Amino acid sequence: MAFLDDMVCRHELDGVMVKGGPVVFPPKKESIPYRFELFLEMYAEDTPEEWEKTYRQTWKRAKALRGK
Repeated sequence: MAFLDDMVCRHELDGVMVKGGPVVFPPKKESIPYRFELFLEMYAEDTPEEWEKTYRQTWKRAKALRGK
């Protein structure tokens, strides 16, 4: 899930400017472990059904990137 979310965010925010500067991501070897820990914290109390819903939504975003 962390890897998929990282990939989606990198593609969705590629070339986006915030406060006059481009969005910059840390190297994947740093950002994916961070996202993994963040996901554990954010979704710790969620049910398996809620995890599945989040995964489906992220996967849908990833599939939408194929056409770009």
